[in-house]
Amino acid sequence: MKKYLFLAILFVFIVKVNYSQVSFSLDAAPQLSWMKSDKSVVESDGAKFGFKFGLNLDFFFNEGKNYAFCTGIKINNMAGALKYNIADTLLLFYHDGALDSLPVGSVIDYKLQYLEIPLGLKFKTNEIGYITYFAQIGISPLINIGASGNGSHADMSFDKHKINEEVRLFGMGYHIGAGMEYSLGGETSFLAGFTYTNGFMDVTSNDQIKDKTILNSVSLNVGIKF
Repeated sequence: MKKYLFLAILFVFIVKVNYSQVSFSLDAAPQLSWMKSDKSVVESDGAKFGFKFGLNLDFFFNEGKNYAFCTGIKINNMAGALKYNIADTLLLFYHDGALDSLPVGSVIDYKLQYLEIPLGLKFKTNEIGYITYFAQIGISPLINIGASGNGSHADMSFDKHKINEEVRLFGMGYHIGAGMEYSLGGETSFLAGFTYTNGFMDVTSNDQIKDKTILNSVSLNVGIKF
């Protein structure tokens, strides 16, 4: 993974040198994420703390740099918890490569790592003093690169087991965000903002429960633009 991030950063530097209408930034974002199912027998069991980081590219449409197509590459660590209340039957659930029968009322804490490649549009104001404000909207395709989980119930528990069979490879959501850039001189700025992401693709793949579980998150983004 480090190799791919290094190649991505190298590509960004090459693009930046050759195209003046392109800017890039590095950012990090603590976030709260949660999972939500469309079936009443699967309850959301609270939000979990996560973290994402990566780089962003802005391709501006005009000389004033007010409108841009934005993309990038991020490592996104998300989490959520689900309580399975399947009546009169056990939950069949894979963990550490083996199929297990879990009691009714079992809670699974999902810890999911994704490669995220956001695609969107950014709208910026002109600089006011040293500050520029922006808003953005787009979609967030996700590729799962890691899945582990904890299971808990009065009659059983497991901790940090791999649950790749229970998670789909691809996910997607839409995101909206806003923030500000504070000029540090030249093309360099400090960035701060927030992003809300709402999933619209099923991220779990349990064959016993025919539900749609989405991932939502709210993140606080800070970074440096070059």
